[in-house]
Amino acid sequence: KIDTGFRMDVTSFQQRANSADEQLSQLENALQSLIKTKCSKYRYDVVYYKLQNRGNFARLLFAEADIAFNDVTDAEQVFSHCECRSTLSAENADKFWCAPFAPPAVIRYALQASNTDDDVVAISNSESMVGFLAAEFNLQPSSIDDRFRAQMFVANATDIVSEIFQHRNDAYETLNAFFINRVSRWLDIFQKPLTIKADQKFYFDDRCLAVDLCVFNICDGILDVMGDRKKELFMDTHPTLYAHYQRIGSRPRVRSLLQRQKKNGLEWWPSIYGFDACRQVLCGKDTKSETQKQDEKQSKK
Repeated sequence: KIDTGFRMDVTSFQQRANSADEQLSQLENALQSLIKTKCSKYRYDVVYYKLQNRGNFARLLFAEADIAFNDVTDAEQVFSHCECRSTLSAENADKFWCAPFAPPAVIRYALQASNTDDDVVAISNSESMVGFLAAEFNLQPSSIDDRFRAQMFVANATDIVSEIFQHRNDAYETLNAFFINRVSRWLDIFQKPLTIKADQKFYFDDRCLAVDLCVFNICDGILDVMGDRKKELFMDTHPTLYAHYQRIGSRPRVRSLLQRQKKNGLEWWPSIYGFDACRQVLCGKDTKSETQKQDEKQSKK
């Protein structure tokens, strides 16, 4: 026989818990409204090529926060914002007392100038850029320790981009070994924190943060280059991480951004750098690397 008084206490507790959840949701909505009000004082540029790649480390954060930005993708314009090729325009040199070295970069302009350093803020380097936007949009973990863990994940993600670029011209055996032995370790690192608690949906604070969006982005790139082998090399080996990838990709504003990018022809990996061939080599459709093909062409001349 169940004690009626106990049952009423449980019901009362559930009601209080539901009320607390509702109040928390209201506070989060109020905070997001304050953030949008603050951000309305600025205009934001995302400076990167007409590619998803590292540029989406920033664009996805803008999408999730529902903050408008201007996508600067024209190559000449991109380099007019950066020092790396000595192409920083005179106009931007006057604006940026701390100029970006190379894309991607985020530029924040105050709509009403106050003649202070806050008028123009230019941040490049993917990890720094993500950290800046995470703080700007309330997309960082609540604890200091977790913020550094999140920063480590973003750094790992950008390292993977560089490593895949370095291996894109490998022949099949080397490329296959790289994905099986090296990329899989990166995926292990991303998956493990998602298995700590039962039914864990996000990395920290039980909500979608910048780190979730950045891990989604690099997973999007990895799956793209894996081509027909993505099930074998990713989906079957790292199902929890793949479920996280699907969860973030199904968020309305994330999905909307990716649909627009697809419609506008944005690639994740630049085909002009041999990534179509890299995908074919990895999938066993062409076992010769781009370097080998070039060498053969030279030898026939």
